[in-house]
Amino acid sequence: CKLKLYKTGLIFEIMGGPCRLHVEGQHRKSSAPPCTDNFQVRSFNFDGAEYFSCEQAYQASKFSKKQDRESIRQIRPLRDETDSSHGMRCWSEGQRHEIRNDFDACKILIMLNVNRAKYSQHEDLREELLSTGNSTISGSPSTSWRYNGQDHNWSKWNGLIQMIIREEIKPPQEVQMEMIKELYDEVDNYHRIDNRSCGIFSSLNETPVLKEEGVGVEGAAEEKETNSTIDSIGEKTN
Repeated sequence: CKLKLYKTGLIFEIMGGPCRLHVEGQHRKSSAPPCTDNFQVRSFNFDGAEYFSCEQAYQASKFSKKQDRESIRQIRPLRDETDSSHGMRCWSEGQRHEIRNDFDACKILIMLNVNRAKYSQHEDLREELLSTGNSTISGSPSTSWRYNGQDHNWSKWNGLIQMIIREEIKPPQEVQMEMIKELYDEVDNYHRIDNRSCGIFSSLNETPVLKEEGVGVEGAAEEKETNSTIDSIGEKTN
């Protein structure tokens, strides 16, 4: 969730929390599993370093200077600290440094690959995500940004990222091909707004699920190391 607290002229934002499930035929939304929370504390390796949450890895990826990334990576969970508190400390530190100039162009791919890395290294979290079936997932209320004349919000993108990974880790016979194509197109279209390279990412012509079907998605991008771990997910899940 996100709550704005106004105190002495400053605005503090509390974010994080699991995504939401939209069950067909029901008007009420239910809470998705804890694995869909970017603030969830579960250690994993990403881009050659260990992180404790997706939020931590995402915030560190905002910066090109190693010392700035390290200042975030070194934030370890305190004894009895909640996931939300640790995530907010990472978020707060992520507001203190100079952001890389291609970040807005790359932020969706970064968060997607950070989540892919987490799921690839935790079988129980993959099982949790698969337990959501084919329900539509949306993120909890979160921050917004404006990029190339368009408004974007993490409430939308966090949900889409979870649905993309859910399709990627399904057994091949259960993958909803039309859905995954549409989801990949959403990410691809955002990325195409700006043709600049995303630094640690390399352009690929194929995405994990569509590669098996022989269908290329022009312009799709992934981080090399994470791509290999996602390929291994399919082997473990099938």
